[in-house]
Amino acid sequence: MSAPVFVSGGSIGSVSASVSIRSGPQDVLTAGTVITYERELIFSVGLLRVIMEFLADEGATRVESIADGPTTLRLKLVNFSSTLGSSTTSPMQIGTYGGRKTYLSFVVFALSGGPGKTVHYTLTLGEQA
Repeated sequence: MSAPVFVSGGSIGSVSASVSIRSGPQDVLTAGTVITYERELIFSVGLLRVIMEFLADEGATRVESIADGPTTLRLKLVNFSSTLGSSTTSPMQIGTYGGRKTYLSFVVFALSGGPGKTVHYTLTLGEQA
């Protein structure tokens, strides 16, 4: 049996292996899962910085977004406290990256017994801005 042949990039497990993921009309820039231990999660991709701040009040589950400068977005995730998960219903446009519209989708699962959360996120690139 011969080894598989790749048109571009290295072999599986190689540092130079390239991966390309598409979801509908958008290219996935990055995706992942993070378990938080505090009430804030900060992640950066290139110059783009996203701050997720987990808050609680007597109102409904909601997202409030605030531009914190030209490359930083602060998302106030209010009442994302369900162990069954709370999420965006569709990708949120959050700006541009490399001249393309940039979108963020996420699901937040509350961990019982503290402020921790499990956050699944996907940043995608859409059409040219």
